[in-house]
Amino acid sequence: MAALIIVLMLAGGEALEEIAQGRATRELRSLLERVPQTAHRELPGLPPEDIPAGDVRRGDILLIKPSEVVPVDGLLLTAAGSFDESTLAGESLPVEHAKGDTLLSGSVNGDNAVHMKATSTAKDSQYSQIVALVQEAASSRPPVVRLADKYAIPFTILAFALAGIGWYFSQDPVRFAQVLVVATPCPLLIAAPVAFLAGTSRAAHSGIIIKNGGTLEQLARVRTAVFDKTGTLTHGRPTLHGMWVHRQHPGW
Repeated sequence: MAALIIVLMLAGGEALEEIAQGRATRELRSLLERVPQTAHRELPGLPPEDIPAGDVRRGDILLIKPSEVVPVDGLLLTAAGSFDESTLAGESLPVEHAKGDTLLSGSVNGDNAVHMKATSTAKDSQYSQIVALVQEAASSRPPVVRLADKYAIPFTILAFALAGIGWYFSQDPVRFAQVLVVATPCPLLIAAPVAFLAGTSRAAHSGIIIKNGGTLEQLARVRTAVFDKTGTLTHGRPTLHGMWVHRQHPGW
């Protein structure tokens, strides 16, 4: 029974880790899926051509169709435009821009097609930098995880030694398996990495970019937070509250 418990703990631990990592990286995958892949470049006298977003160069004139994601940072050439910048600034309401305003990659165009002039490449644009920061944070290993990895091998050797000593003095092989059951460090080796990955990805979904796992670990000791802009703390989406029907008087 003790040996079967060990097998169950190992197999179950690996399965739970895969499930937890899959759910934890869901938000990161959603960020990567929003990375613009194509752009519509306009050339004098020619219809717009579709090119990979990575081929956009500074100075290119781009057409942004309705509800499309802005592929690179640039300047608005159309008289006016409305853009959803919730993934960048957390502002839930559309932002109105006028000609000459800066457009950030990752924002979503409104109902009208607009023209823009690229001022940076896709690699140097705002949204690509955000995705790179999130990827770096998700792959970083916080101190508690590095500590667990550091002592994993010595602890395993010690656990096997104690199990062997228990078997030797008791002359019962079951003691060997029983000691290993008690010494299994699955919670530390599995829970810590998944927890940090989940925290980083979930924060990214809320528009919070955490530099690395060590910073996330230090946040657990924070007792006071000071914000310098109230706009970053507001959140709201317009919803239909009610409808009133005005009936015209028959004599009018």
